Amino acid sequence: MLNQALRLVLKHPRACVAAVFIVVLAALIGGSAWVVGQRPKPPDIVMLPANYVIPPQKAPIPDRWIPLSWGWLWRFKEAVLGKAKVVSMELTRFDLDSVVLGMQASVDGELGELISQPGFTSRNGVKVWLLPNSKIKQLKKRFLGSAGSRSCIGVGITTADRVQAQLTSMARPAAFDPGISVTTLLPLFHGDATDLTIIMQSTISLPPPHRTNFAAVIRLQIPSGTGFFFLDPQRKASEAVETAVLVTVERLANERIGAGAAIAAKGAK
Repeated sequence: MLNQALRLVLKHPRACVAAVFIVVLAALIGGSAWVVGQRPKPPDIVMLPANYVIPPQKAPIPDRWIPLSWGWLWRFKEAVLGKAKVVSMELTRFDLDSVVLGMQASVDGELGELISQPGFTSRNGVKVWLLPNSKIKQLKKRFLGSAGSRSCIGVGITTADRVQAQLTSMARPAAFDPGISVTTLLPLFHGDATDLTIIMQSTISLPPPHRTNFAAVIRLQIPSGTGFFFLDPQRKASEAVETAVLVTVERLANERIGAGAAIAAKGAK
């Protein structure tokens, strides 16, 4: 019996490896689902310390076990589990005149109600909302055409589940030059929801010396079709400026970005 099994393995090595792979994969998926189900659900919005660093991420199982040269096994894994889970994010940052924003909120009932009812408020007055992507796009259009919008930076990032991405953008010199903006993020997929950790920082360069004028670290539990709106009034007292960040988060179905998980920036202004 043992000899027959050995001959079978020698005659059909790939089929045997695939069979073992299926059994192990089923056990891992079942075990992982059970472990995830036991974890308490984190709050929808959490502000993390300014010095927080996203820990290095290991490649997911079974990716870490499959040699890159085994293309047939990668294709088999993709056929069983589907292609890489990809997320696309559009991030737009505005520096808004706080007086104009207050006037707009007072005359526009919908905007006023939104501003007065954030989903989260930190101790220093930072406000965060989870909103449908359609609403995020409406706010973006409003702020783009607003007389109180002093500057704007828009960027796009495409990455994948458990793939950390970083994007650096530089605005053109202007009277209110926001200088260099760095965004680091990590999406973790849990069913249809996205557990997103995002680090945002902007350094102003005019006048010298360079100084940080905006920084935030947030972890959000984002439902499907939802993004977030972030409003930081901390520059209001000294500069009469509030920093607004609008982010749409869209999961892309059946996309393949390869074992290296390509990351692309889709524009800045």
